Amino acid sequence: MADITRNIFYWFRGPTPGADPAANRQLENNLTKALISVLEHSDRQLILGSFLRKLGLRPCRDIVFSLQRRPLLAGTAKHRLVLAITGGETEAVSKRSKTEAGRPDAWICSRDWTILIESKIGSKVTTGQLRKHAKAAGWPRGTYRTAYLSWHELYRLHKASARSIPKRDTVSRLLLENWLRYLEHQNMTEFEKLEAIDFDFFNLPPEERRSLLPHMKERIRGFARLLAAAGPARKIGNLYKQRHVDEWKFGEPSTTGRGSWFNLGGDPSPQEWHATVFFRPSGLEVSVLNSRIHLARKLCQSGLDVFRDLIEEASKSRELCVACRRAWYHNPNSPYKGQKIGHTDDPLIIMPATLDAHGKDSCATLLKTMLERSLKDKRWRTELQVTQEIPRDRFLPLSPKKQVALLSEPLGQLHRILELLLAV
Repeated sequence: MADITRNIFYWFRGPTPGADPAANRQLENNLTKALISVLEHSDRQLILGSFLRKLGLRPCRDIVFSLQRRPLLAGTAKHRLVLAITGGETEAVSKRSKTEAGRPDAWICSRDWTILIESKIGSKVTTGQLRKHAKAAGWPRGTYRTAYLSWHELYRLHKASARSIPKRDTVSRLLLENWLRYLEHQNMTEFEKLEAIDFDFFNLPPEERRSLLPHMKERIRGFARLLAAAGPARKIGNLYKQRHVDEWKFGEPSTTGRGSWFNLGGDPSPQEWHATVFFRPSGLEVSVLNSRIHLARKLCQSGLDVFRDLIEEASKSRELCVACRRAWYHNPNSPYKGQKIGHTDDPLIIMPATLDAHGKDSCATLLKTMLERSLKDKRWRTELQVTQEIPRDRFLPLSPKKQVALLSEPLGQLHRILELLLAV
């Protein structure tokens, strides 16, 4: 057991995916080596068996594993399979690659079948490279079939298998748990739901955050993609004609920041009133606000009735707040007002659902007055914010579908408020 665990921990110290082809190739090799080690040394009936069934092959005895070196059994099996493992939904392309002359990454052979494995961290794999590997193995066209798996699928498959490993099988549990953790660290997993790490990350020291940054960026995008499929989020995206998540604006997590965020909608939204989902250590916050001072000025010029309509619309939700927020400039003396914001505060916060008709009218007047007076000071940018906070403890126990539904409720109300503000 000591040799096995030492080898797999060595392979798990690979680089993070990046632009350097050599580093990427090393990561591909490490991922494949770790996979072969798990399949060879874990409970074969459970772990290897589920892998083979996924490929349409029958488990059997006397299996040979090999890294790069072609085993003697490679040309004798009746069933031959060229397997491409990629970093996402596979895109098979015919374009030639500089690595086409390389060797396959691994082999798994039995008397009945042989699997030739080529792995990638990206989603693209060249059909020419796969054919070249088959030809080098002595497999003429028509004597083999080609299959594709993603690291995401393997993660999901092995995570399901991990639940069935007996506690007494310490080798299988150790290898599989570290393999799954390694895939998570290298962003080779699909986003399922918000977890504690999505909030605890912002409380970690900078040195611990650094290695998790790629993972967190992908998780926030994963949640954005999940949310984008919901009706209220689609409606907000339609207001800007930018519905695809890749067109949304993201405030990326960092080693020092106390949160992260993304806008629902594409390029026009930062220049206009926009809806934003904020990630905080305490949970999520969903808001409609302006990040351009001319929008707040234009709102004040539109008249008191617009403020009354805003308060009335916000009162339809029990948890929505309306605030006059000051975003203090990092350097107030600078003439450039697109600069970094040092901090924010809320000198006025209103909970419209608690007000009667007279209270709503009074608060609309107060909000307009405070917003107008706040606009005169050059030390901050004045923002109107309609917002709702959702504590993390409400999210974590829920299924992915229910997490999206929980956030979709305030987004539905904010969509109507956003339509009102965009019409000003």
